[in-house]
Amino acid sequence: AEVARRVADCLALFDLEGLRDRAPWQLSGGEKRRLAIACVVSLAPEVLLLDEPTNDLDERGYARVTSFLSSYVLADRTVVVSTHDRRLVDDLGARELALG
Repeated sequence: AEVARRVADCLALFDLEGLRDRAPWQLSGGEKRRLAIACVVSLAPEVLLLDEPTNDLDERGYARVTSFLSSYVLADRTVVVSTHDRRLVDDLGARELALG
């Protein structure tokens, strides 16, 4: 019952309920990205370590992921992101470490 609840919650959180019965190879790149993040989030980790979490996302998917990441941080969780997406850094108001 707990697993079913977490799956339902994470699918709803990332707007993926309509994809429940689709095979992975039938998903777009952005759907796969959101699903991968949802899978990790279902485990309720204290720290999220994400590599390019907004790649392949359309505007709606981007908004869904950035909104979630902001909420996660507000819930006293830690998010570490590796990205080239300057917009993501700005939208999250994140501290940054630039490697060059």
